[in-house]
Formats: sequence, C-alpha cells, structure tokens
Amino acid sequence: MKPAETLPEESTSFFDDDKEPSLFEKVFYRVTYCAKNFFRGIKYGFQKLIRPYHVSDWDLWDLDALMAKMLYPKILAFKKMERHGYPSAFSEYSKNEWKSKDEYENAVKEGKIKGGGPEAWEKVLDEIIFAFEWHLYCKDTIGTDKKGIKFFEKYGYKNPYAKTEENKSVSYVYRMSEKYINEQVEKSPDLKEFGGLAPECLSDESDLHIKEPENYTFIKESIRYSDTRYIVEIGKRALEGFRLFGEYFTNFWD
Repeated sequence: MKPAETLPEESTSFFDDDKEPSLFEKVFYRVTYCAKNFFRGIKYGFQKLIRPYHVSDWDLWDLDALMAKMLYPKILAFKKMERHGYPSAFSEYSKNEWKSKDEYENAVKEGKIKGGGPEAWEKVLDEIIFAFEWHLYCKDTIGTDKKGIKFFEKYGYKNPYAKTEENKSVSYVYRMSEKYINEQVEKSPDLKEFGGLAPECLSDESDLHIKEPENYTFIKESIRYSDTRYIVEIGKRALEGFRLFGEYFTNFWD
C-alpha cells in the first residue's frame, strides 16, 4: 500500500525543503560561507606556525584523513620501487631452515608464519593500498565523485551509489505528533538527556499513518540510491587492509 495520494517522484534528502532559495539567499549564503572559511584559514595557519607540532585544530578534527593523505603516496612509492627483500614471516620453504616441508606447512597452518614468499607480501601491500584509497576516495565523499567512481572501477566493483534499480531503496518520512514524542521521551531517560526527539522520522513502513493516524502524519516518499550491504562489504575489506598495515607496520623497509 502506498501512503498518501500524490508522492514526489524522487527525494534525495530526508530534510529537503520544497521552497527554492531566492537568488539573494543563495548569494548571501555563498558570501558568508566564503568569509567564514577565509578567517578560519588565517586562524588555522597561525596555529600551524606557532604550535609546537605545527598542527591546526582543522588537522586534529580530521586527523585520520590527514594521515591517510600523508602516508598513501609513500606507501604507493614503496610498492612500486625495486625492493630486494621481504618480511621473514612470508619466507618460503627452505631445507636450511626447516627440518621438513611438513614442518613448514604446519607452521603456516598454525599461523606461526604466513609463508607464500614475496608474492604473498605483494598481496598484503595491495590490500593496504586498497584501504588507503578507500579512505581517501570513498569514506567521506561516499564514492560519488570522479575519484570514487574510478576507485570502484579499478577494483572491479559496481558503483553502489549509481542510480539503478538494484541500488534503489524507498523510505517514508513521517511527522510524529507532539503527544507521541512526549510519551516516547518519558519512557526513555536517554532521550531526555539528549534533548528529546526530532519531529520527523524515516521508516521503511509505507502505512504508519494508516496504522497509527494519531501518532504519524505522512510527509513524503524518500528515494535513495545506495546498496548498503555492498558498501559494508567494501568497508570491511578496507578495515582488514588497515589491520594488515598495523600488523606489518615495522616491515616497511628494504
């Protein structure tokens, strides 16, 4: 059952205002935004100059992104350079080091060593690079810009944000009654502590306003394009890459 008589064809934002801002409002917003950023830039620049470690508040608020930007090109250069060795954890079977091949294979199975030789080490480096590229091109930009799209293509992933039926999900925006909000806040001490509930909510149910008309008023349909499970899967691979980076951090040598 579809809620309400007329639904907007597509809504990309849950809090979209139907009213188009005037030209004055657009210009005023742009000018004030640029002015604030200009003065913030001066402030953060002075912080970098006078602070002992030459970091600004801006750097510290997004330190993971700053570190990723600094480390990624160096890890990429390390991967591309001609190297002459690899970590001993990836050593191949050698008669001089192991009593037998069975002993070596058991050590690999038990996790005492990784084995696999230089090829296995290169695969680990590839996963670490994947993790950093994910952080730079997908984590905060949600992969919708050109770099994010290229990231998906590079690793053979479909674009989970493309406007396709496969990625399409429909939710429904409702306004809760004041009485219902107060009742929920009274039931939950946590909600009281955090200032209560916002009047609007998002639900997968299309008929809340029919089931509970006293509590919910339908506002609009919200159509989004994102394959959440696929995004989580990519994110898990990236986190594994960062785990490997931590595990082999002291092995970036030649």
